[in-house]
Amino acid sequence: SLFMSEALSMALAPQLGLPAAQQLVQQLVAQARASGITLHQVAQAEPQIRAALTAAALEQALDPAGYLGSANQLIERALAAYHALL
Repeated sequence: SLFMSEALSMALAPQLGLPAAQQLVQQLVAQARASGITLHQVAQAEPQIRAALTAAALEQALDPAGYLGSANQLIERALAAYHALL
């Protein structure tokens, strides 16, 4: 899914540098949109991605559950802080 492009950029940043990672991912997003295939499929076919990330790391970068996994904890912490003010 295209909303995981930021997570993919972050996964690539240690190997490529953030600006290069963001530029590559922007190109992949444009390619995915133009071709009607998923970002995951485009990323799997990209040699730079395969050189920088293992298949498992790519799967993890594009897994929304992993990227959004701490959202519930953040919400609970915010609600607890709010209730403490009441």
